[in-house]
Amino acid sequence: FLFGLKEPHNRMQDREMILRFFAFYHNTYLKYQPSMKNFLNKEMENHQNLSEEEIEELTQVFKKSIKLSKLVFGNRAFRRFILGNSEDPNGYWETRKINKGLFDIIMFGFTLFEENQIVPHAEEIREKLIWLMTHDLDFIDTITISTDNKDKIHTRFDKWIFALKEIVGNNKKEPRIFPLHLKEQLWESNPYCTICGQKIHTIDDAEIDHIEQYWKGGKTTLSNARLTHRYCNRSRSRNDFKNNASESDNLKIKRIVHVSNSKYHRVISIGEKTPRQAYRLPILETLIELGGKGEVREIMENIRIKMENILKPVDYEKLPRGAMIRWENTAQWERFIMIKEGLLRSDSPRGIWEITEKGRQYFNTYKAFKY
Repeated sequence: FLFGLKEPHNRMQDREMILRFFAFYHNTYLKYQPSMKNFLNKEMENHQNLSEEEIEELTQVFKKSIKLSKLVFGNRAFRRFILGNSEDPNGYWETRKINKGLFDIIMFGFTLFEENQIVPHAEEIREKLIWLMTHDLDFIDTITISTDNKDKIHTRFDKWIFALKEIVGNNKKEPRIFPLHLKEQLWESNPYCTICGQKIHTIDDAEIDHIEQYWKGGKTTLSNARLTHRYCNRSRSRNDFKNNASESDNLKIKRIVHVSNSKYHRVISIGEKTPRQAYRLPILETLIELGGKGEVREIMENIRIKMENILKPVDYEKLPRGAMIRWENTAQWERFIMIKEGLLRSDSPRGIWEITEKGRQYFNTYKAFKY
């Protein structure tokens, strides 16, 4: 699993990685003193005469950490994700080699928790590590240059253990990270970055960004979500903290929608109107409350009431053609997408919307993120 080899590594790097694991497991990173060579040599000297019971115990500890590493990170375990740049915002995974610094913290971190504590948070843990590898400059420095430096070892262990404890023991009502399945939904629906406008080639390089930033009080809800490159999102966050300016001042590229009628013509920027995906959970909730189906007029009134705190002024504008209000039109488009995804029935009578069993399961899974 470590190297993807069928036989032992020809330079014994697999043995070195195992030795690193047990050295940090027995001593913790707080007792690390350079050089790494001496640190590992002392580990071998101190544990060269183990009993059968001790060998079995250490084997189980190692296997547990490997199992959880594979479960959470798959074949990307211990590999670095490299951020894009201004010329090409698409990031990518380093596949040629294992990053020893990442190996140390991931394996050690999983010794601190039981499997039933980690598994429910697997998606959030994975996303958090990618975030650290792309947004936290201090953390990035600890896994790229002079990684065996004592201060860097302390920094990356401290940051990762703090992150794990925050996630596993997180009882906050307001989560910060959007679940992976919501990111998959947005990416599959429209894999383009809402900041730079370019296509996001891999889902691991995509982030769900808070339109109103989390640190400013923005909620982790669909109405406050948009898909971005990790690079673009980091650049946006850096500019926001540096300049303390509004998003519309910082973004150089905007997705625009032209709105025309007999009186005016203007441009709508990102965040000015409520995104289409924000209507999904209110639609499903309304149908469940109505017994599984309902007439369009009744459904729309319920959606309006449920979303009145998040609908924005532009959502209430009348569209140039016809009598439909903007938010009603957006809800109709979301209903069309939901039918294609099997969340709503496609054979309901005209004027009737009806939820499917898949739609009920979807709502029960993601209802915590509805508003």
